Amino acid sequence: SGANFCMEWLCRSVWMRRFVSISSTFFFVLVVARSRTTFWTDVFVYHPILMAIAFFAIIPELLGSIFIIQGHARDPRMRCGSMKAHRRYALILKTISAFGVIAIEWSKFLRSKTHFVTWRARVGGVCELLQVLETLLGLTIYYRLLDHRLTTYQRAKMRLAHRYIGVTVVVTGFISMSLGMLSHFALRVFEVTFLRLVFAILPV
Repeated sequence: SGANFCMEWLCRSVWMRRFVSISSTFFFVLVVARSRTTFWTDVFVYHPILMAIAFFAIIPELLGSIFIIQGHARDPRMRCGSMKAHRRYALILKTISAFGVIAIEWSKFLRSKTHFVTWRARVGGVCELLQVLETLLGLTIYYRLLDHRLTTYQRAKMRLAHRYIGVTVVVTGFISMSLGMLSHFALRVFEVTFLRLVFAILPV
């Protein structure tokens, strides 16, 4: 289908993908940094920046590694390298996202604000919880920690669960990012409606 062709082309065009990812991330951070309402002493400002890095820069690399692993790496050495790259990008994504969540939650704590009130926050919270579960499953599969206790069928089910959870992480993350462009912070920083629309659609 057209969607599959676009995904395959994007994953194969490594440099194009990275150019778009880096450019989008840089532009997002630049807009935030140049805003007259941005104060670097406010811990909140690091939340959107970290999440932009995670979902604009890291997610495309993670998806690219998945594409290579799923049947397109015929060379065992290439497949092994892709597995290591996938693990590396996954852990980087989780780490950056975790710091992003810490930033927003610490900001809410300092301001005595209620946590997880908006749909954006709730979807983001679900995304973070699923990332923890996905990481545990992924590391268990990668290091074969339960291979001696599980049957082949059970291991296949665990890999399938890891895959579906990963898809849910990406979807919930993108939804949360898009909803974030409707927040009060986005309205102040991204004064032009077109910019908010671009960054709301860009994760998709």
